[in-house]
Amino acid sequence: MRKTGQSNTLVITIAVAMVLGIGLFVWSILSAYASIYRVKALEELNAEALVLRSMISADYVIYPGGEAYIRNTGKEPVVIFRLITLRNGEIAWDSFQVYGIREIERIDVREVSKIFFDCPGCSRDDLVVLQVHYT
Repeated sequence: MRKTGQSNTLVITIAVAMVLGIGLFVWSILSAYASIYRVKALEELNAEALVLRSMISADYVIYPGGEAYIRNTGKEPVVIFRLITLRNGEIAWDSFQVYGIREIERIDVREVSKIFFDCPGCSRDDLVVLQVHYT
């Protein structure tokens, strides 16, 4: 009788094929996960970039007098809907209490607009901060 044996070449070929198959399977799963994660991160970045498209800067804030010149430095028109005056870190005046939430001023791109605010009880020695809320 003749005995048949296993070929070392055949065993090595099967082992290499199994390792390559498992490696390709793991690589495809990780690649799919990475592409899903990349799409999600891109969506979050786009959402944050939309926020950065609207920006304002204060050219001048004059007190006493209660005038502020606000410039739209962003890429979208902005609507100022609330003003808060802080005196020494505490709220001295809030446009919400006077007018509610409403459109105070609409500023187009690269335009400057003059807005008015109040600070009852403020003196020249007080630290006065104007918060401008806009969309």
